[in-house]
Amino acid sequence: MTPSEAVVAATKNGAIVGKALEEYGTLAAGKAADTVVFDANPLADIANIRKLSMVIKGGWIIDIDDLPTNPTALDRAARTLKGSR
Repeated sequence: MTPSEAVVAATKNGAIVGKALEEYGTLAAGKAADTVVFDANPLADIANIRKLSMVIKGGWIIDIDDLPTNPTALDRAARTLKGSR
């Protein structure tokens, strides 16, 4: 998979699978858009997705220093959320 294909798989194709492409998954007028801005081009090297400059979620700029960095903790949090439903 090329870096471009990986980005599309995580965004547009994810929205297609979620049956919500009309709502999100690509940048277009009228769609919801949580956005990440990178310090380097992920299409040049997919590892550049780790070089976050800014995250915008629900129209709010998120302090990237407050984002979790431990994937194990993220997995544990996801299991906790699923179990609390």
